[in-house]
Amino acid sequence: MVELHGDGSGALAGRDTTVTGDYAAGRDIVISNLVPPRAAPFTAPLDVAVFADRAAETSEIVGMFGDTGTMVLVNLFGPGGVGKSALAIRAAHRLRDRFPDGILYAAFGSESRHTVDVLAEFLHLLGHRAEGATEDRMVAEFRTVVAGRRVLVVLDGAASAAQIIPLLPSTAGSGAIVTSRPPLAALSGAELIEVPVLPEADSVALLGSLARVRIDAANVDQAARLAHMCGRLPLALRVAGAKLRTRADWDMGRLADRMVAAVNRLDILRIGDLEVRATLLTSYSDRDPDEQRALRALALTDGDEFAGWVLAPLLEVSAARSERLVDRLVYAQLVLVTRVDGTGQTLYRLHDLVHDLARELLMSTESAAERTAMLDRLNDRYLDLVETAARALREHGSGGRTTVPFDPGPDDEFAGLRREIASAPVTWFAAGRDGILASLRRVARDGRMDRVDRFAGAMLALLILTPFAEDRIQVHRLVLEASGRAGDRARLAGAQRDLGRAFRDFGRYPESREHLEAAIDGYQQLGDAQALAETRLIYAVLLRSVGENQAARELTVASLAHFEATGEQGWQAYAHRTLGVVHRDQADWPAATASFERALELFRAVGDRHREGVCLVHYGSALRQQGDPGRALALYAQAKDIFAALSFPLWEAIAQVHRAASLLDLGVREEAGDLLDRALRTFVEIGDLRWADIAEYHRARRDLVAGDVAGAVPRLERSAARFRELGDPYSESLVLLTLGKAQTPGQASRFTLQRLIENARRLGNPELEGAAARLLDSR
Repeated sequence: MVELHGDGSGALAGRDTTVTGDYAAGRDIVISNLVPPRAAPFTAPLDVAVFADRAAETSEIVGMFGDTGTMVLVNLFGPGGVGKSALAIRAAHRLRDRFPDGILYAAFGSESRHTVDVLAEFLHLLGHRAEGATEDRMVAEFRTVVAGRRVLVVLDGAASAAQIIPLLPSTAGSGAIVTSRPPLAALSGAELIEVPVLPEADSVALLGSLARVRIDAANVDQAARLAHMCGRLPLALRVAGAKLRTRADWDMGRLADRMVAAVNRLDILRIGDLEVRATLLTSYSDRDPDEQRALRALALTDGDEFAGWVLAPLLEVSAARSERLVDRLVYAQLVLVTRVDGTGQTLYRLHDLVHDLARELLMSTESAAERTAMLDRLNDRYLDLVETAARALREHGSGGRTTVPFDPGPDDEFAGLRREIASAPVTWFAAGRDGILASLRRVARDGRMDRVDRFAGAMLALLILTPFAEDRIQVHRLVLEASGRAGDRARLAGAQRDLGRAFRDFGRYPESREHLEAAIDGYQQLGDAQALAETRLIYAVLLRSVGENQAARELTVASLAHFEATGEQGWQAYAHRTLGVVHRDQADWPAATASFERALELFRAVGDRHREGVCLVHYGSALRQQGDPGRALALYAQAKDIFAALSFPLWEAIAQVHRAASLLDLGVREEAGDLLDRALRTFVEIGDLRWADIAEYHRARRDLVAGDVAGAVPRLERSAARFRELGDPYSESLVLLTLGKAQTPGQASRFTLQRLIENARRLGNPELEGAAARLLDSR
């Protein structure tokens, strides 16, 4: 008799058994210790009813298991709390029909489960007794048992590839889904799929489902704000949803307010067994001491973008080591890669909730003195780099790539970065301005006025060449706030003046008036005659912009007398240019011409190319209004060449608008339209809404030249309303004159012309008033 012992897997039970050789001739065969057939195991947890909308990711995963000729292995990786487990479980449920021999699930995570224990569990589920077997024996038996079957293994929360490799099937037809925080690159042949935080729309939808609240127009903003406070992290959204379900007196806005007011929002993001802090702490605890210290230090970036070198000053390590530490934290899903900037440098940031945890740990681990020293080193490094950029710009007068003589010294490990900055200063600054601005905020908050002045001076020299109007205003605000805290009256008056000037340049006239008047009061109290004359001249330019030409003229004449007495040629030139613009607005052409010619002479004498170009634009505008577009075009061309050489995109675009206006006077529609389209894109990018409105006005004029009166009139009406809203009567008047000519005779046309006459009287422009009156009489 031949006795066949089953291997405990049930592999022989219920199957045909063929015996060959000597045992085929009529001998008795006994089969014992065989486990009878049982249902295929399915141990995946329940598929949650409320699931983040990851339909695309689910479909991608399911689609990868279509080929039964290979063993498919998928690794879902991403930060803690992002929803990897839920995605894996949902995919497992969708794949049940494709794996009829069973779906085996095991969670690792915080349970510290051993691979051998999971192996024993899997073998038991498959009908195999594993008592007393070594791990190697169990691995061999597991792979033997699943060979030839179609089994899916789901391993949730793997810490490393070595931990789960023994649990993977090794033959075609089976598959595995593994979730982990870092990508398990050591898994040969694995498909790596990153699971990111949710997009805003999906976060809001999930929050509504979890809280059982209908999202509509009345609460969508509150929902978006709360989702943002949760960092769009599914685990945090689950906690928020659970809190809202259990507190009928709270709505989404109130919960968001509580998170804003909390010292640490992680204190709010916990309910029962759900706690965001605990999940994030697991990732932190898994790192070595150097990486933990690095993460704590990165809390000092205030959640802004940072480059890979920032840990060098923070931790007093080399730049190369800093980059390696950041790389390791990226791998651990504790640091996010945001983008590659214009210089090819990778930028990073901490997720908002990771930043909160890192800051909490920093405050409890490093002393106040250590934190201050770390920040001082970081701020000094940023100051050094931004001054490198400003110096390169100043020495070469261009925002483009330059060749800067540069000797960093033998011990300067930042030599390569400083050379790159010096060769493309504006590009580097535009890419890294968030970190630089954060440093300025810190030194301003600390009252380090020497550093505040140096930061602001370098940043403003660079900001004038970038499309970040609000950043320029913010720099001035920070200087103003720091000056006020320092109690320095002279600095405070200067900061008021600079902020008022910035507001004026961007057409924010009420705010400009407030700060310039405060500066004038400050300088009067200080008795600083020079600064007072300069500020009054800047204020005169504002008064001209809002149509108060007589007051603007009087202030300018008084300031000019002071500058002539002191021999300040640059400020004399500025005053003559301002007088030229006032005379232009009042249609006093001989006086305007004389003022502009004198201003150009002085600007050239002092070598101020930028203000020379601005003066050429204003002079050209006066010539155009006198009916000489040909001479105006020649001046605009000179101005454009100056601004192009200086890399001043704003004023280059302004010159293009003026050139387009003259071309439209000559009936050259297509070239004018191209110039206006390009200029408008620049204004929108920079954020200069006033000049965007002027460009739109001339685009309406282009429609008139094309004969599209019906299309042009509504656009002109919108332009007039916009300039009226901005408080710019001169620009409004130019639009009203064009609109009055375009409108058909009637009540609307008469209203337009009456408004124009009022503005012309306010401006003191008799020529404009006469043109409007004659047109009105003809209607």
